[in-house]
Amino acid sequence: MTQRAFPCSAVPLASDVEKRGVVTQRRHQPTDLSFDGFRGPRSFAEDELNRVRENRVRRSITDLGRGELAVRIPQQPGELRLFNRLGIHQLGPGFPKRAFEAGKFAKGRDVHSASEGRESEHVVADCTYQRRLVDRPKGARGVAPTSIEHVCYTDDPTAALRVTIMTVIDCDSHVMEPADLWIRYLEPKYRDRAIRIEEEDGVEKLIIGEKVVLERVLAGLGGAHIDRVKLFTGGLKYADGCPPASYDPHARAELLDEWGVDRGVLFPTIGILPFPTEDVELANAYCRAYNSWQADFFRAIPDRVVPIAAVNWFDVEEAAKELDRCLKLGFRGLFVPPETVDGKRPGDAHFDPIWARLQDADLPGCLHVIVRFEGAAIPFSEWHKTGAGPVFGFGLGATGQLIPAMASLVLDLLFERFPRLKIASVEAGCGYAAYLMDRLDEKHHFFKAMVPIKRRPSEYIRSNCYFVAEPEERTIGAMLDLVGEDNILWGSDYPHVDSRLDAADLIRESVAGLDADQTRRVMGGNAVRLFGLG
Repeated sequence: MTQRAFPCSAVPLASDVEKRGVVTQRRHQPTDLSFDGFRGPRSFAEDELNRVRENRVRRSITDLGRGELAVRIPQQPGELRLFNRLGIHQLGPGFPKRAFEAGKFAKGRDVHSASEGRESEHVVADCTYQRRLVDRPKGARGVAPTSIEHVCYTDDPTAALRVTIMTVIDCDSHVMEPADLWIRYLEPKYRDRAIRIEEEDGVEKLIIGEKVVLERVLAGLGGAHIDRVKLFTGGLKYADGCPPASYDPHARAELLDEWGVDRGVLFPTIGILPFPTEDVELANAYCRAYNSWQADFFRAIPDRVVPIAAVNWFDVEEAAKELDRCLKLGFRGLFVPPETVDGKRPGDAHFDPIWARLQDADLPGCLHVIVRFEGAAIPFSEWHKTGAGPVFGFGLGATGQLIPAMASLVLDLLFERFPRLKIASVEAGCGYAAYLMDRLDEKHHFFKAMVPIKRRPSEYIRSNCYFVAEPEERTIGAMLDLVGEDNILWGSDYPHVDSRLDAADLIRESVAGLDADQTRRVMGGNAVRLFGLG
C-alpha cells in the first residue's frame, strides 16, 4: 500500500503517537482547545463534541501537544460531518471550497466520494485554513475564538487526522469614525467646535478646530473597496469610502469571520490627521470623545477587537489621565504619533509619565503612520513638491516617519529608563527593522562615546520593539531570524486606500514557507503576548 502526501508528510496514527509516549491517558477525553495562552472553557468543547456524537459520528480525541488535536474516525458514510459540525467550510488557496462536505474527501484540487472505497491508497492532504473551531454561545463572555491552521486528513480508516489550532490577529486595522461622532460624544461645552463634515456647493470639507483640514477627497480616507482613480477624481463622499465594517461593530465581526481572523487591533482614521488648534482643552476633548466611542464599539464585540487609546501629546498631564481612563475600560495600547511635539522627540523625558503607565500596564506604545500636511512628519517634502506621485508618497512616507521615530526612542535612552517598555511599529512593514539595526550599530561603533547608551542599538530593538509586517512582504522569514521570532506581527490596514480586501489571504501566502511555530507567532501568537490577550 502506497501513501502520497501533498504537501505534508503523513500524520502518525494515534496508536503510534501513544507508543512514542507523546500522549498518555488522554484518549476519549474532550480537549480544552488551548492555544497560545487562550483556554476555552471545557463545557463549550464538550457541547460541540456532544453534538457530533448526536450525528452518530464515532471518534476519539487525542492531544498531540499544545495547540494540536488528532481526530480518528472510521470510514463510513458521513464520517466527515465531524468537520462540518466544527465549522470547517472553506479551505485556503489551492483547495476547493466546502471540500469537507459530508462523505467527501479533498485530494489536491479534486473531491471524490468516500463511497468509492479507495482501499489501495491513502490520500493525505494538507491545507492552510482559518475558521473558528468552537463558536461562542450568544451572551457568553471571555471565550477566545480559535482558528484552524492546518488540517491533515486521509481516507485511511485507521489514520489519525491532525488539526493544528492557532489564533489570528490583524495588528493594523482602522475604524472610519462616523461623521457625527464628535457631535454626539463631545462634552456639551465643546460641541459647537466639534470635528465634523460640512458640504458647500457639493464639496465636502472636514473641519477640525474650526479649520478645513481636508476637502473633496474625503472618500479617500477609506475606500479599500473602491477603484482608486474614482476615489481621487471627485464626486464621492466620505460615506462612500466607509464600508459598514469600518464603523459598525457587528459588521466588523462578520468581516473578521469571513477573513478567518479572530481579532483586529483598532486605530483611528480621522484621528491620525492633524488637530490644528492651539486650544489644548479642545484637543483633549476630541481625544476623550473618540476613546468613549471606541469603548462602545469594543463593548459590542469585546472578544473580536483590540482598542488602542488616542491622547493629546501636547498636554502630558491630561494625556496620562486619559490613558489611565482608557486602560480601565480595557484598552490594550496607545497610539503614538511618529513626530516631534513642541520641539521634543517622543523619547524625551518630558513624556515619561505616559511611558511609565504603559510599562506598568505591560502594554505597548504603537508608533503608527500619521497624515500631516506640513512639518517634520512629512518625509522628503521637497521631493513631494515636484509631483513625485502617490506611489512615491505612499511607498516611502511610512518608513520616512517610522525610521527616525524608532531610532530616536533607542538613542534617547527611553529603554534604559523603561527597560520593560514595548514599542510596536505599525503600517511601515517589518523589512526595514534589520536595516535600521545594522545601520545604527555601525554608526554607534564610531560615535558611542558621544551617545551614552549601555548596549548596541540593535539590542534594544530586539528586546523592546515589534514590527507589523505588510501582507505581501517577502522579508518576514528574514526578519524573524535577524530581529527575533517574537518581534514580527502582521496587519491589513483595512479599510484604508492602500489596503487590500484579500489581505488575510495574502499574509497566509507570505508565511506559507515558515515552519508551523513561526507561522503561529506571526499570525497571532506574538500579538497575544504583545497586547496581553492571554
